[in-house]
Amino acid sequence: MALRQLPPGGLPRLTFEARRQPGPAPLRTDIALFVGAATRGPVGTPVRIDGMPAYSEVFGGLSPDSVMGHAVHAYFENGGRLAWVVRIAPSTQPAQANWPVEDAGYVPAALPLDAFDITAASPGRWGDGLSVLPTYRRSDEGTEILDLDITLDGALTERLTGLNPSTLIETVNSRSNMIRIAHAPGAMPPAPFVAGSPRRRTWAPVMLGGGSDGVLPVQADYEALMPMMMELVEPALLVFPDLHQHLDQNAAAAVILSAARLADRQLDRMVVADAPETLETAGDARDWIARLGNDPAVHRTVSTYHPWIDMSDPIGTLNSPLRRMPPSGHVAGAISRMDRDVGAYITPAITALNEAGELSRRPKPLDVDALSTLGLNALRCQSARGIVIWGGRMLRSDDAAPQFVAHRRLIHRLVRGLRQVWAPRVFDPNDITLRMAVARSAITLLMEAFHANVLKGTRPEEAFVVNVDETLNTPAVIAAGRLICEIAIAPAIPMEFIHFRIGMNPDGNVEMITP
Repeated sequence: MALRQLPPGGLPRLTFEARRQPGPAPLRTDIALFVGAATRGPVGTPVRIDGMPAYSEVFGGLSPDSVMGHAVHAYFENGGRLAWVVRIAPSTQPAQANWPVEDAGYVPAALPLDAFDITAASPGRWGDGLSVLPTYRRSDEGTEILDLDITLDGALTERLTGLNPSTLIETVNSRSNMIRIAHAPGAMPPAPFVAGSPRRRTWAPVMLGGGSDGVLPVQADYEALMPMMMELVEPALLVFPDLHQHLDQNAAAAVILSAARLADRQLDRMVVADAPETLETAGDARDWIARLGNDPAVHRTVSTYHPWIDMSDPIGTLNSPLRRMPPSGHVAGAISRMDRDVGAYITPAITALNEAGELSRRPKPLDVDALSTLGLNALRCQSARGIVIWGGRMLRSDDAAPQFVAHRRLIHRLVRGLRQVWAPRVFDPNDITLRMAVARSAITLLMEAFHANVLKGTRPEEAFVVNVDETLNTPAVIAAGRLICEIAIAPAIPMEFIHFRIGMNPDGNVEMITP
């Protein structure tokens, strides 16, 4: 997203425009981060993708062994445009093989060594299907050239041609998405060039093997990724599609709780969490929410949609054409689309989901109402529209006040906007001039929400309050190098104020502050 200042003459406000960005766009709130299992791809490293073809290229596409590929597919089918993906795969091993160059009877003189190790570009059993066919050719001028044909499960996947033997390792490792090459231990320099050497030579295919998908992730594996997830500036929706496939209910709830607490500190992202598939009654819901510890961070950052979905499986068979899916990928895509089309402050409800065939279960009407009251937003089948999101509350326990997805995401948008505006000023003198500049920028962004009719009242003072006065910024606070801004907003429904604080710390960072 990019900020655009409206022409002078009207009320001062900033609007957000959605467009493709060459680099990270921290103002956007329509981008999801997925963490789960994949066929291949880097492990524990976030990758930014702009569509399902990009996901397939990096992570191997859909797999019957994991949910994430199908969830990412549903995200893009429902309107998502950009996503971050992290593959979680502990104890994986890459497939590998040795290429004894001398087996061809002649070693190109420009090769630095006579044997190489070839390894799959990422760990996992997928690499056992890789085969590399090296070919040597010599031009009329005597230039030595290598070509590599790389196949996966018998299909040609990459063809690397015109390789200079002297820079083989560097060139292959920078150009190939499938393999990496390294010096083999104990390899020797090749024999010197011999006149009359062959003009062309083909080696036997090098078959890779020994790849391993490792073990199923445990709670600690997910939690180890949390700090990295929070450092990414773009993602505003956190999705864990494989969580219930990998972990039992207690461990899955602990992961959701950890993500919620970290997201709550930053106040700029939401966890789109899946409830267990078997959950059906209000009693089930209370038991599951109790596993989350009834933590206020959960009520502020976790939204849940239920029940699960039976979707048409693109890699299904005639006997198994459907796949049962947690709905988080579908819902995250719908939220992303509505964010760009209407705004982050609009409740993602009464929205039809694409690629959703049937609900996995049909709770009774009384249970649906009870689940919705607890913040498990219902998915319903609606005539001529298919499956529709039916609710926009955050998850809550019986004794917690209801909170709404639209209100929390409005705060997320404001916080991201304020960080963007304030970041260049973190080293300005901490005086009344800076505090007034901070207040003006907050008011400007809040006016956008007011004019969009998502805040209550007919006048701005009825809709929001911005405070940077001396009661917050005491001499002790200023001496500590901090600046505190307190903001209260009153969404149109319900008509009650939501308070939060944001400020600048001595390290030059913009952060959320607990009152």
